Amino acid sequence: FSSFCWDVMAAKMEKKRKSTSEHEPVEGVYAQLKRMKGNPTEQEGVFDSMKKKKKTEKPPTIVTPAQGPEPQVLVILEHAGLLLAEVGHRRDTLLCSQEHAQWCKWQGKDPSKYRPDIIHQTLLALFDTPLAKAGRLRVIMNTMRNRCIEINPNTRIPRTMKRFAGLVSQLLGSGRGTIQTPDGETLFKVVPHAVHAYVPEDGKVWAVTLRGDYRNARDLVKEVSQRPLMSSKLIQAPLQAVFVVNTADDALEDPQVDYVTDTVSLSQYPMTPSIACSKILEPFEGLWDIF
Repeated sequence: FSSFCWDVMAAKMEKKRKSTSEHEPVEGVYAQLKRMKGNPTEQEGVFDSMKKKKKTEKPPTIVTPAQGPEPQVLVILEHAGLLLAEVGHRRDTLLCSQEHAQWCKWQGKDPSKYRPDIIHQTLLALFDTPLAKAGRLRVIMNTMRNRCIEINPNTRIPRTMKRFAGLVSQLLGSGRGTIQTPDGETLFKVVPHAVHAYVPEDGKVWAVTLRGDYRNARDLVKEVSQRPLMSSKLIQAPLQAVFVVNTADDALEDPQVDYVTDTVSLSQYPMTPSIACSKILEPFEGLWDIF
């Protein structure tokens, strides 16, 4: 053996001797080396013990109990001012009261009815919330011409109005009636059935207006959370609450649809549909600890 190997073995045995109890007789280090020097078999055993053996441990298996889908909140945006028309030489143009006011007057139409900017602001307020990012929000749009649009909960709404207008033109102007990602995931879809198919038959549907009975949003959500969960024909997850917001203008008028059971006002001051949606969803985030 080389001097280096003997020094390593000597240090290892000295460490072992110090860790042994004082009452236990221990053979001297140099005596052991002298004894092993003439015994090749024992030398190999010492070197084998010095080799580090890797321990292969299997990662622990976490078993989670099978759980059903978590309850969601359904928001229906009624009377969405999304209408396409041929303006000049441009087909499938999304009408806007600011850009096409003169054209609407020539056609004998009221420009105030075409407010896609209200829909854009409301969708941003809905899908930018932690509740939506946690997958606990469903949004359905119903246009003035009763075209029902289902929105994927994973959709990221365009930040600018120009890009949103192009998306709506592609959705309502194309024959397919869908907007998909390159991976094939459907983000927007025009469904053939009416909005009534999404409304549960066994629960309350609240219309958020300025002229309803005033209720604090937290108290309303606390009352709603104590009610049994509702089921919808087209939504797999159970529904905790259903709210309807009129997006025809900024006045937040009563949507006047037959499936609404109660009306509620969340503030004594005027507010836009986007602010009303934010006030609705914030108490649910506190209730379900979503931040």
